[in-house]
Amino acid sequence: MDRSITLILVLTLCLSSGDFDGNGIVDFRDLAILADNWLRSVQDDGDSDDQNYMEAVMIVLTKLEVTDKALELGYKIKNGSDHDVWVCDYIWLFEELAFEVFLAEDNQTLLMRRGLDFPTEFQWYVPPFGKYVRLGPGQERTEYLSLAVPIQARLVYTFKEGKAEHATRLVMQIGFYCQDFPEMVVGILSEAEKIIRPDLDLNDCNRPIIESYFGGLLVEYWLGGLSGFKESNKMLDLSEQVLIGYTYQALKGERFSEVVIDGVSIPYRPLPVHGREKTGAPQGQQAISTTQDKPDDEKVSDRDDTN
Repeated sequence: MDRSITLILVLTLCLSSGDFDGNGIVDFRDLAILADNWLRSVQDDGDSDDQNYMEAVMIVLTKLEVTDKALELGYKIKNGSDHDVWVCDYIWLFEELAFEVFLAEDNQTLLMRRGLDFPTEFQWYVPPFGKYVRLGPGQERTEYLSLAVPIQARLVYTFKEGKAEHATRLVMQIGFYCQDFPEMVVGILSEAEKIIRPDLDLNDCNRPIIESYFGGLLVEYWLGGLSGFKESNKMLDLSEQVLIGYTYQALKGERFSEVVIDGVSIPYRPLPVHGREKTGAPQGQQAISTTQDKPDDEKVSDRDDTN
């Protein structure tokens, strides 16, 4: 039996402001109102900045269909800003993955995410890396993803997953940078090499202080320095795409666009116990074959996993 779900998403932004009119007489009630309005204005400014970042990259769902064979998703990634952004195209851990996919421990949410700024429980011999592509102002990418059902986890950063047999909520997250990402990384690595000593051993340093105040040293360490970064990207045009290794969240600045869909019913099959072990090499991954398009290409980028 086929199940089809059609969704229309409407995003409404409501902005409100309050004014305080004094009459020359201020009592404690007036001061309380004034303080409350000031606090609201500060909070509104922060919310506005966050909203601007969120609107820089938007995920627009164009198809969501659940059949007895597959979860079919179509979506567009849009740059709604007036400047370039760099969007995560895929993550790689032993194989290329369109998303890390797993049922959250709330036993309700099927989480699909791609990016690098996620915490992890793993220590890898070969850490994952991400590919990021430039998306110009007003440009969009069209992608299609098919996952065999029941969905089975594709783990990258976590080994924890829920045990329910159906997800009732779908959350998709895609990471992006609101600046010239390759230039930013080169700048960090260049500055780190000015202060790093040949005999510096980060294992002998105060790790919390290094993480809080000298994160560039960790970025330099995990990316293999400026020479390692250039070697990893020697076959790429850095004006269009870049490969970045996982830095255990030392590299800051990534933001995430998110779409949340409630009221779905997606079959899920938890991994066997041995597939969730904290081994440093996540098990139970299934291949997702991909066909990549340039950011300004109008063709559909097909991502298929029906095995």
